[in-house]
Amino acid sequence: MKKPVLLLNLSWVVIAAGTFYAGVVWREGRSVVSEVTAVGPRVPVTPGLPKMGAGEGLVKAGTVSRDDDVLDFFKRYGLDGGTPLTADTMTRAVTEALRETNPIKSQMLFARLMEELTPENAQSALTMLRENTAGWESMRYMGMLAYAWGGVDPKAAMEQLQQGGGRDTRMGQASALTGWAAQDPKGAVAWLAAYEGEGKEWMSQSLISGLAKSDFDTAFKYATAMEEGGDKTRAAETLSRELIRTGGIDKAREWFASLTDANMKDGAFGTLTDQLRRSDPDKVADFVRQHATQPYARDAVANMAEELGRKDVQEGLKFVNGLTGPNQPRAYAEVVGEWMDRNEGADSVQASEYVTRMPAGENRDAAASVIARRMAGEDPAAAIAWASSIGGAEQRQEAMVEVGRRYLRSDPVNGAAWLAQSGLSPEAQQQVTAPREERNWRGGGGGPPAGGPPGGGRRGPR
Repeated sequence: MKKPVLLLNLSWVVIAAGTFYAGVVWREGRSVVSEVTAVGPRVPVTPGLPKMGAGEGLVKAGTVSRDDDVLDFFKRYGLDGGTPLTADTMTRAVTEALRETNPIKSQMLFARLMEELTPENAQSALTMLRENTAGWESMRYMGMLAYAWGGVDPKAAMEQLQQGGGRDTRMGQASALTGWAAQDPKGAVAWLAAYEGEGKEWMSQSLISGLAKSDFDTAFKYATAMEEGGDKTRAAETLSRELIRTGGIDKAREWFASLTDANMKDGAFGTLTDQLRRSDPDKVADFVRQHATQPYARDAVANMAEELGRKDVQEGLKFVNGLTGPNQPRAYAEVVGEWMDRNEGADSVQASEYVTRMPAGENRDAAASVIARRMAGEDPAAAIAWASSIGGAEQRQEAMVEVGRRYLRSDPVNGAAWLAQSGLSPEAQQQVTAPREERNWRGGGGGPPAGGPPGGGRRGPR
């Protein structure tokens, strides 16, 4: 739920770089392949046997692959010798690897070929990839190629990958920059500093990812020098994921505790809660609750409330009732929003009755704002009543404007009549009638300074 597009982009880069790692095992084992293929068929390796001597290559083959077809592939394309692959050989080998129907075997073969990538044969690999794959299949391999190419001929990689257009260009260049930064940090930093194309803000996250793989301190220093708060937040997300990958969540939590920059605390905390939600869901609510009063926990608190409210309204209410501080109103908005949507809206009466009994204040205002927005399309009169009941002047006007917009969409004639006598200021009325593309939607379902819409964490309005 957090920054979905960027998060997808960065996750794709990390997956691609990790998959390419499969090829690394061959750096120390090329002679093993030669020994195996020279003496005959491979035999199974018994787990737990001690390491064999140099002349016992049949047993060592298990560390390479248990598949005879894989070993045959390596031999036919000279991957057991050490001679660089020509462009023509790379073309044929990549085509065969891509057309392998077993996806595990296909990626194993492709990753091995990426270890043989050179400035002379990289273009051939790219051409075959573009001719033989599309969609998710293309993403599966493009990251490996781009990451490897960024390590051996980064400037050519950036230039050639740019010519693809669309998602392949964005993803490919990002992964190539990650590989470049891991091999040549100074060169990659200098390239991005001079870069004037689109997407520089997320390209910088690819750079940080690559820097962190070679020198975490350098990556952190680069991140802290960023000027925009949002860039720092995303950088902390990237750095946290790298720490989780290399040292586990405890190492990432220790690093988070040392941070002093508010934007970086925000990014690191969000990443930690996301990871706990996947790896240890029983602990994530307690972790979020411990930090619930802090500004950096704003989105995590909202997301936690939404998740619990979707599963069980009472659990969601128990969570938000146990909170204090400025993040509590938005958490109420999340739970009430989920409650309103349960059973295709059948539980909305119970939700409304609960909010009616809430004491006046920011928590009730946030919950009432969500109800008003949910009801605007089906029962404008009730929605207007709920919006009018909000105590905070700014939040009341925001809710009235949103209700008015939805009223006009569902019933233009009566909506216009209501607007004329609504008592809204001329500026607010203009916001109601402005075309969608001209609106400056503010959200703020949890009350200022929550930021972001009610009923959905970092998502857009529903």
